[in-house]
Order: sequence, then C-alpha cells, then structure tokens
Amino acid sequence: MYFLILIAFTLFPATFIAPDGFPRSTTLAGGTFPGPLIKANKGDHFAINVVNKLDDGSMFTSTSVCPIVQNHLFLHAFDVPNQTGTYWYHSHYSTQQCDGLRGPLVIYDPNDPLSYLYDVDDDHYQTTVISIADWYHIVSPILRHIIGVRPDSTLINGLGRYISGPKSELAVVNVEYGKRYRLRLAGMFCDPSFKFSIDGHNLTVIETDGHLIGPLLVDSLQSFARQRYSIVLIADKPVNNYWLRAFPSTIGSTFIGGLNSAILRYRGAPIADPTTDYRDSTMSMLEMNLHPLINPVLLQILNGAHDATDLMSIGSVIVLEANKVVELTVVTNGFGAPHPIHLHGHAFDVVQLGGASGCNYINTVRRCVVSSGTSDNSGPWFLHCEFAIVMAESPSETRAYLKGLPPAWEKLCPTYYSSTSQLGAVDSYAEAANITTLLLPITEGHLASRAGGKRKKGWFHIA
Repeated sequence: MYFLILIAFTLFPATFIAPDGFPRSTTLAGGTFPGPLIKANKGDHFAINVVNKLDDGSMFTSTSVCPIVQNHLFLHAFDVPNQTGTYWYHSHYSTQQCDGLRGPLVIYDPNDPLSYLYDVDDDHYQTTVISIADWYHIVSPILRHIIGVRPDSTLINGLGRYISGPKSELAVVNVEYGKRYRLRLAGMFCDPSFKFSIDGHNLTVIETDGHLIGPLLVDSLQSFARQRYSIVLIADKPVNNYWLRAFPSTIGSTFIGGLNSAILRYRGAPIADPTTDYRDSTMSMLEMNLHPLINPVLLQILNGAHDATDLMSIGSVIVLEANKVVELTVVTNGFGAPHPIHLHGHAFDVVQLGGASGCNYINTVRRCVVSSGTSDNSGPWFLHCEFAIVMAESPSETRAYLKGLPPAWEKLCPTYYSSTSQLGAVDSYAEAANITTLLLPITEGHLASRAGGKRKKGWFHIA
C-alpha cells in the first residue's frame, strides 16, 4: 500500500541557534538544524510545500527552484517508485545550505533484502539517522567571497564544539547491548570530507548513495560532500560511553575536548563524556572494495520545461544521445582536491579511482556522487560540485515524458526576477573586505545581483 507524504516546510524568519555554543542567525527549515527528517516508504508519493518566511537581510532570503522569494510558497510533488535508501535535501541557492537549510531524507524498503543483518532501523536522530555537517560562525554570503575558509566546528546531529569554546552539549546515539543497528550517515557537508569511526567497534557498510552493496566490514570510512552510507553497528561491547568521531580533512583538526565528536551511549551507561581512546584505523573502507548487491534501476525522470540548451550559456551543456554508454573522466588536481562530483538523475559505475592503475568494468560500486554511466534517462541533468554544467541527455525524447507543469512553476522565475529588494546579503562583499584582504574577485553575476539584474538560479535539491 502506498501513501501520500504531505509535508509543510516553513522557512522561518531570523532564527538564532547555538549548536556548538556560539549563537548566530541561521536559515532553517522547520526551525531546527538539521532540518526535519523527511521519511517515506518505497512507492510513496511526496508533496513538500515550501513556504518562504525568511527575513534576515544579512543572508539570502530567496530559496529553491528558480528561487522562491519571501512570503511565497511552492509545492514540490513527485514520485520515486523504485528508489529506497538514504538521502538529504538542501537549498541549491548559492551557499545558502551552509547557513542551515539542509536535512536528511530516508525512503525505507519494507522488503529490504539486507534486513537480516540488523534489528533496528528507526526514524530517530538519537538512534539510527546520523547527519554530519560543517558549521561556520560567519554567515555564508560573506564567507563565499573569502579565500581559504575553514569550518569552525563539526556538527553531528546538530550539535558540536569549537576550539576555545564552551563545553556544549554533544549528540548522543543510544544503543542497547546485543542489538544490531542500521546507522544511516548523511554527509551534509559544504566543503571538507570526514573520516567516520566509533571507538572499539567495527562497522559493516551495506549502502552507498541509495544503492545496496555487498556487506563490507571496516573500522572507518571516509565520506565526501553529499555522499551517504548505511552501516551496521553491532552493540556487543561492554556497557559504556564511546566516542563517535567525524574527523574533517581540514588542516589542524583535533578530537581534543570532544571536538568533531558525538557519543555512542549504551543503555545503562552513565551520563558523561566518553573516556575511550582513538586508535589508528587498520581496516579503512576502500572504494575499490565496494561492490553492488544488485543492479539497480536508474532514478526516475524529472520534469523540465525547456531544452537544457535554451537555459544555459554556450559550452555549459553537453548533449548526449539516448541509450549510449558514456565514460566520463574527471580530474581534480587543483585547489581543494580531492573533490566529490555529483550527477543528478543517475547512478553511475565508478570504474576507476584516483591512484588506481586500471579500470574495473565487472563489479564496480554504483553511486550518484564521485564515472561511467548509461544515457537511458532523458532530460537535462546537472553535473556539479560547487560549479555546474548540464548533461542534456536525449533532448528530443525529454518532452515525451513531461506530465505537464503546475501554473505555480511558471510564476517562480518572473516573481524572482522582479524582486530586486528581496534577495538579501547585498553588502556581503564589503563585509567580507572588513574581515580579510584574501578575497575572490567580484564577478559579473555578483554585480548584477547588487544592481537587481538577472541573477543565478537556485534549486531545492535532494541528493
């Protein structure tokens, strides 16, 4: 039996929170960070009504698809009949997600073929859904202009600590001795990657980016921005508190004082910080050791109003023929490497990794974040990290799949382009210049936004 999952998503006026002990204004869905967990079962229909009440002029006040301006709303209605797994949603408007507009989404499979491996897979932050995010004390419209930005803290399920800050509350993942837990990790990062581990415990990886894999035993795993994993934890250690760690790739990171950490707490353990010691990994997850459990179906077709070539500048669209195998090589040797690459609308086969001498065309892992794939899902698909190009897959077939677009969609862009005073953060470059001289150059798009001209579009995206 399938159900309608109806969610009212209000983006509240200026909301101050102090998830690591430092208070700051934020952009939140439902007034919390992370945002509310969106959950459904396989085959359910989603209807997510996004209502924009943002009013903090120091940050972006529009959001989502072609963005939704202040005091407007838009209903996202879609089906995902064949998808299950762990995902997350976030604003795609500039750097807005880094101010808090991000949260987890899980589609459960009542007939999960790997359910024999675990006893608990509930929908609570305190047990199985774990979000990891980098957090910044300065609002993102300012930080986007600065070279060499680093996060102030790591938030696990919305809580953390920062260097020289107070001993603020940490997230607690509660377990009971003898039970097996499916932990769903959502890598909601803006920049660094993280190495995840739990003191004294091994972990069995069973899902990557919504796709089941053959169970792989590890003692740590590295997750890049937008990647998701499901891991099975067996609570078979002495009843105690254990550090749950998410070590960022940022230079100078540490675990001292509970930084970059949360608490795994067995039922019956005292309410206290753990005293367990960190040990170097001897069984780290290697991407080349991940192999699919089954050959999954590609994601469902998203609706589009125009050909991608009409929406983007020349050179930003790569047109692909239908039903072709496409091998894409992405090299990231510049600043900030290694770097994740994300392709909308598809799962692809990761046939080679950096440093590997050859390609695996037999049983390679499937993901949507990291590349070889098949062009069997026509439509305009974004390929991006912070930048974006469009893979226009079989434009001639795309219109055949369109089911009609709601009138509200047609009004989004005109409303946005006419809202010259509702964008927010118009003085962000000057504020960044008051902090440092290490600034990125002012772009034409930034000047246009300050003048009220044509601006970069944004999306509310589920990864």
